[in-house]
Order: sequence, then structure tokens, then C-alpha cells
Amino acid sequence: MESKLKAAIGTGAGQPMGQALGQKLGIQLRSRYDALSNREQRLVLLLGGVLLATLIWVVGLAPAIQALTVTKPALADKQAQASRVLALADTVAALRERGGKRGQASDAPDLQLKSRIDLMQWQDRATVEDRGDGVYAVDINGIPAVDALDWLDNTERLTGLTLQNLTLEKISTGTVSIRSIWKRPAGSGA
Repeated sequence: MESKLKAAIGTGAGQPMGQALGQKLGIQLRSRYDALSNREQRLVLLLGGVLLATLIWVVGLAPAIQALTVTKPALADKQAQASRVLALADTVAALRERGGKRGQASDAPDLQLKSRIDLMQWQDRATVEDRGDGVYAVDINGIPAVDALDWLDNTERLTGLTLQNLTLEKISTGTVSIRSIWKRPAGSGA
């Protein structure tokens, strides 16, 4: 069967079948192109160029441009978000470290926590729960993120309590809820 096909194509001995078929097709296309008038040949070349340009655009350039335009803003957003998270993590770590070193005992830390909340005018959004053994749970809902960080920083310093656990939840842009556990350092009284 293969020998009949080779004979029909007109291949020489030892030539691969695909190569021979390609040569035969090339010869046929070239003879048809040569049979066209000069004007038709230019039109075929023009259409071939347009087809090649379209193929390059669709396969190569358009996806690359789209990837660049979509990726740059997304990358910038992710980098900004990562820097905010790292800043919050650094603040929490600094608060925990500083609380054990500079914390001072107070007679009524829960009252001090409540007064700090009152000072910020968050009475309607905050709860303070005395869990016993010098442990206090504070929940504050829907406050500006900047005020939350300020409150965390100053509360530890002013009350002498150590921040044990902190959960910040983003509610909307610039607004967070805080769930925190505070503890009186060991050996500081009460």
C-alpha cells in the first residue's frame, strides 16, 4: 500500500513520505501562484501578510499586553495589602513584647479598659468582660483601623495589662472589629 502511495506522489527512493508529500504540495501551490496575474499575486501576498499579522497579534501580542495590564495593578494591591498586614503584625509583636517589660499593676484594669473605651467614645460598640484571674476580654466592633491601632498601643501602656490574643477583622475599607484578650502580668498584684 505504501509503495502505491509513493508512486502516486512521485517520491524518490529513500525519501520520507511526509517530506515527499510536502514537496509535491509545495510544487502544486507554486505552479498555481505562478499561473496568477501580477495583480492577483500581489493580492495573495497582501492577504497572506494580513493573515500573518493577525495570527501574531492573536497568539502573541494581545495576551502579553493583557497580562501586563491586569497583573501590574493586582500586584500593587497585593503588595500594599501585604505591607499593611506586616505592619499590623509588627505592632502586635511590639505590644506583646513591651507589655511584659513596662506593664504596671492597676487596682481595676477592667475599669481602666472601660475608661479607655469611653475616652474613644465607643461605649455602644464595645464590651469588656472580666474572666477572672486577671484576664479580660474586650470586643470592639466597627471602628476606624487607625484608631484601633492607637487604642491597642496606648491601652497596654496605660493599663499595665499584656495583650494575650488579638483578632482584627476587616468590616469595610478602613473599618475593623477587634477581639482581644488582656492579662495582668504575673506578680503585678490583684
